[in-house]
Amino acid sequence: MKVKVLLLDNVAKLGNKWDIVEVSDAYARNVLIKQWKWKIADKATIKAWERKMQKKQQEQAQLNEKLHKALEDIKQNGLEIKAKSAPDGHLYEKVDLRHIEDAFVEKYGFRPKDKEIDFPQKKVSKTWEYDFYYVVDGKKVHLKLKVIWN
Repeated sequence: MKVKVLLLDNVAKLGNKWDIVEVSDAYARNVLIKQWKWKIADKATIKAWERKMQKKQQEQAQLNEKLHKALEDIKQNGLEIKAKSAPDGHLYEKVDLRHIEDAFVEKYGFRPKDKEIDFPQKKVSKTWEYDFYYVVDGKKVHLKLKVIWN
C-alpha cells in the first residue's frame, strides 16, 4: 500500500524538504518514522503546506524587491561605511565583510546570505572607495564601497 507523505527534511534518493512524495506504507513506518522526517500528507497537512509555501514565496518576493532597490541605490550612491580614522586616513579598526553586512542591515533592513557578497580586498585599513560585488542568480553586480571617517 502506498501513502503520500510530506518530507520534513531532505531524504537521499527520495526528495527534498517540503516535497510531497508517495512511498510504501512499510517504508514510511520503518525508515522515515525512525528519523522523524515525514508527516502523513492528508488534506489538512497539504493545505497547511500550501499556506506555508505561499507565505515563503511572498517573503522571498519582498526580499527580492528590497534587494533590487538596495542594489540600485548602491549603484548610484555607493555603500557608505563610517569608521573612525587617524587624520591621515588610516582606520583604527579594519573594515571587512562583517561591516558591509551590518551596513546592509542598518540601511536596507536585511542581511545578505553567505557568499552573496564578494569583497576582494577582504579587509581595508584606509578611508577610500573600494569595489565589491553582490552575487545575484550567479551573476556578480559591481558596486562601490565608500569608507569615510566618522
